[in-house]
Amino acid sequence: MMQENGFRETEIGLIPCDWAIRRISEIARIKYGKQKPKNEGRYSVIGSSGIYAYSDVPLIDFETLIVGRKGNAGTVQLTLGPCWPADTTFYLEWLSEDVNVQFLYYFMSAHRLSGEHAKTTLPSIQRQDLENYLFPVPSIQEQSKIVMLMGKLQQAIEQQEQIIAKTKELKRSLMHRLFTYGLRGEELKETEIGLMPESWNLVSIGELIANKVLFIQNGFPCGKWNDKGIGILQLRPFNISDEGYIDLNTVKHIQTDKKIDSYLLRNEDVIFNNTNSEKLVGKTALWQAEKEAVLSNHMTIIRISKKDKLVPLYLARLLHKKWFDKYFRSICQRHVNQASVGVERIKGVRLGLPSIAEQKEIASVFYQLDQKICNENIKKMNLESFFKSMLQLLMTGQVRVKDIDFGEDYE
Repeated sequence: MMQENGFRETEIGLIPCDWAIRRISEIARIKYGKQKPKNEGRYSVIGSSGIYAYSDVPLIDFETLIVGRKGNAGTVQLTLGPCWPADTTFYLEWLSEDVNVQFLYYFMSAHRLSGEHAKTTLPSIQRQDLENYLFPVPSIQEQSKIVMLMGKLQQAIEQQEQIIAKTKELKRSLMHRLFTYGLRGEELKETEIGLMPESWNLVSIGELIANKVLFIQNGFPCGKWNDKGIGILQLRPFNISDEGYIDLNTVKHIQTDKKIDSYLLRNEDVIFNNTNSEKLVGKTALWQAEKEAVLSNHMTIIRISKKDKLVPLYLARLLHKKWFDKYFRSICQRHVNQASVGVERIKGVRLGLPSIAEQKEIASVFYQLDQKICNENIKKMNLESFFKSMLQLLMTGQVRVKDIDFGEDYE
């Protein structure tokens, strides 16, 4: 085949001239996973979407790859020890010493075998699809160096995930601490909703509405939506994350001739999920944007009219704490396959309110934690992007590591 600048054209694209191409059938036997045993134990049962159960005995006890056969077909999972591949998977029984298991894992992760061509509605791959899967093979030394580099990047991503998880754990702990004990070290008093500092007032959302501190209304009822960005953004229950943030990764838009001015969100509106599953109803977040948007009628606007009496972020985090505590599950109205907390029930929600100064201080704590979580998530996304780019460059030979001495880091 044509050679240019040290590369040659192959069935899988340009690769370095000193790399080979192999089929999986040349380096491993392909085995079918089996139905999980009845007895529970300590060994992971791995399906096409990951671990879903545990077994008292392993089916295999060696390092290998488990490939999704149907359902989430084409997924690749690396197992380093005893486990039980389920009957929705294939696993590889290794025959070759010149192919690093982890190298093939990284390549197959970046070049997933598709099951979308299956003739059934359930995506699936056939044994011959996997047998004929082609992949490049550098020297075993270069494979090992690629694996080491990708492993270091993966460790960095995992460390970033740990930082995010610990910060979220701290936030949850502080939600309980600050909304129960405050920041002033005061004596506590017993109230109908639990302990709170002596100087705090116990009020209901209904009282705050009556005193014109709050305004409340449900979202705009329009079921005709599109995901092409046509019309106005309409937030739905899935746009509130479990951590109480606005998530705009997936959005819907609506087109309407009706007047919607009164439904438009304003910056620092508290948005409340009034209808969802029993588990998710009551999730709350703070809208912090100037863009035009409305809520679906499964959500409620809680707008603070007097910000010298009530701090929006304080209210948003306090209501979300109540969701964490499963409070809204206890007061929701149950329907078929869903639950709701209507306006009248929201009005009955009772809150502990400190002075406006202490509200601002508590809100500031959560703002700083939210900013840290946001920044750490950005670092994680940058690492993941770099991981994908580097994986592509290494697996196509555009970046070579064969002659690099990694010193003590290289095993």
